[in-house]
Order: sequence, then C-alpha cells, then structure tokens
Amino acid sequence: MQGDDTKDQFDDLFEPFELSGTPSATPPPTLPPGGGAETTGEIPIRQQHVTKTDQAVATVNCPACGADNPSFNHHCERCGSRLNADPMPIAPAPASRSSAGGRALGVLAAVVLLVALVALMMNIFGSSGPGETVGPNTTDGVTTSTILEPPVELIPSSVTASSQLDDSFGPENLIDGNPETRWNDASLRGTGAWLEFTFPSAVQITEMVF
Repeated sequence: MQGDDTKDQFDDLFEPFELSGTPSATPPPTLPPGGGAETTGEIPIRQQHVTKTDQAVATVNCPACGADNPSFNHHCERCGSRLNADPMPIAPAPASRSSAGGRALGVLAAVVLLVALVALMMNIFGSSGPGETVGPNTTDGVTTSTILEPPVELIPSSVTASSQLDDSFGPENLIDGNPETRWNDASLRGTGAWLEFTFPSAVQITEMVF
C-alpha cells in the first residue's frame, strides 16, 4: 500500500548507523626548546613567580594623626607630618664676606700692632739712658751692679732771646734762680721764638730737665 511505502522511506532515513571509529584528538603543536620565550621575549607563565617575604616591615605611628607608616619614612603618608622628632640638620652659615673698608682697617690694625711690638723690643733691649740703673751683670760667678751718676746741672752765664714782652719778662729771668720770674716773647705765643745760652766753658749737653 502507498502508506506503507511512505513509512518505509522515513524508516530508511532515520535508520541508526554506527560510526567507523572515534576520531583521534589533534595533538598539540610541539614547541621548540626554551618555549616561546625566545620568539616573543616573554617569560612563560610557569616560570613566573612572585617573591614573597615573611619578614614584616616595622612601622611607626604618626604623632599627629596616629596612622601607621613604614619605619623608613620621614613624613606621614596620610597628613605629611614629620615622623622623627629629632631636630632637622642645620646648614652651616655662609662665610662672612669682608668689605674693602674692613680689610683696610684690618691691615691698619696689623701695622699699628707691629710698630708697637718693635717699639717694645727696642725699649727692652735698647741701651740704657743716663740716670738709669743698669741691671745686675754676672761675670765669672760674681754679680755686680752699675749705677750711673745723675746729670750735672750747668748754669749758663748769659742768655739772649729773639724778643721779650717788656722789661719784666726778659730772658735773664730764666737764669736768676727765682721761680717767680719768667720770660715771655713779644707775641705771647712762642711762634718763631728762640733762646741762646752762653756757658763759661765748653760743655756737652746730653739731657735737659725742666
């Protein structure tokens, strides 16, 4: 019958069949030695590792906000305050620059000091003047002291002056032995004035005492 023929055709279409065999899986591509690192320049994932340390980093508390900060920090990561209470290092002060006037004053002071030292040395080691006592002199174990004689007073026989104020202030008043009398020149200033003393015999004047 026609209906049976149609059914047989459908049965032929959906008739079960067996596969000839299980398809083999495609093998993975073979990588050259060293993997793909040499080609791509990347480190394979299996060779990557993360270094992990078990040592905990020491922390310090911020004195301002109390946040924890690594001990090697100098300032707080939260508020920026200094973690170390020690004073900050102070830079050395710049060297003072002396002006030209200061250098000149320093040179002048050095010259004055040098002159004073030379004068002091000459006064100590120089020859003793008349009337001074010479220190002890030691020769062959014997100590001797030499005392110079005081200067001898010389009285002039006459005196002449360049001018005089009047007869009461003549130059003779200088040699009369009276301390109440005196001599004055005509200008009363002594400018250009001079005195000439005459002695009875030749003398050598080494010192004048007024």
